[in-house]
Amino acid sequence: MHQLPLPGSNSDEREYARLSAANVGRDLIERERNRDFRIESVSKAARMPFPINHIGWMNASTDARTASAHSAGALFSGAGGDPLFFEFRRWWPAADYLRNKGIDFGFAAAALDAARLRRVSVWKGAALAWAELVRPRVVARESASESGGFFGKGLRQLEPQDARFVHPHLMSPNLPVGKHMQTASLMHPLGHYDPFEREAAPELVNPLLSQPLVDLCLGLPTYLLTQGGRGRALARQAFAAELPVQIAARRSKGGMEEHLKEILNSNMEFARHTLLNGELVRRGLLDRAAVEAVLSATPTALRGSLGHVHTFIGIELWLGRWGAVAVDDSHKRTARMSSPVNVAAVLHALRSDIDRQLHGGSE
Repeated sequence: MHQLPLPGSNSDEREYARLSAANVGRDLIERERNRDFRIESVSKAARMPFPINHIGWMNASTDARTASAHSAGALFSGAGGDPLFFEFRRWWPAADYLRNKGIDFGFAAAALDAARLRRVSVWKGAALAWAELVRPRVVARESASESGGFFGKGLRQLEPQDARFVHPHLMSPNLPVGKHMQTASLMHPLGHYDPFEREAAPELVNPLLSQPLVDLCLGLPTYLLTQGGRGRALARQAFAAELPVQIAARRSKGGMEEHLKEILNSNMEFARHTLLNGELVRRGLLDRAAVEAVLSATPTALRGSLGHVHTFIGIELWLGRWGAVAVDDSHKRTARMSSPVNVAAVLHALRSDIDRQLHGGSE
């Protein structure tokens, strides 16, 4: 099944979907993306232990209806493929090679591949790799965020506590930066159960996140996974005989920016009220002026994307679901609380995860 893009979208991938279906002799079901999604429905979704990334669930009702119409009990997805096969537009593989092997005859090729990935000169890529070898900034790796332009003083004051949010097994400076970020990305919790359709939803299956595949790819060096300067290079090579050449050779990847913009515009009043009157702005974790700028009709050079705005709204609504009431130890009484959730810790821990969800770590 393929979700159709919006009219005029530059992310039309029907050609590739049709090629793939024809290649395996299967019919392709095409459905238009849900253009009527109401963001306030997130506040009525099932309570989850992690903020709901509604970007990935906006077509849940269409998926459920289509699965039911075809008596399909499961829905397979490609979730996890970006970090698993290393679809990161970064210079990290050069740094990983340098840390693992030092400067030898193979480093020049690794540096060139990394430069192609990041679209910088080979000298720039090599310099970044050398700086990482000499002074690895382990904690700062996961703290860097494309959504930083939105953050307020309250969150920046937590920067000395960054180490709290890095898994202890990833704290070693001897762990190469690329492997660190690949591992951290795969550790990001993905929702398994549909919080919107619940029992009506088909069972979600993510074969790329199966343990044998994860173990294999985490054991392979990043400069092997990206050999030739291409994301998913090893995976492309492994399945070249099974894929149409147009798919195996493509370098682009479709996006959702137009869809996210249309959904945000149609929910603008709700979005403005939720963010500008929410906990994140009230506590100084998000910068009010930055939020107002991106939610206005005025063009802005703010670093970030509409996907970040959707994610912040999801965090606010999730906090509302858990922060409205709390049950005491006896489980017999409920009481209103201003916020039983450590809001700052939630947003702080999510900083780099937001980018990994939206872009697979790309800039």
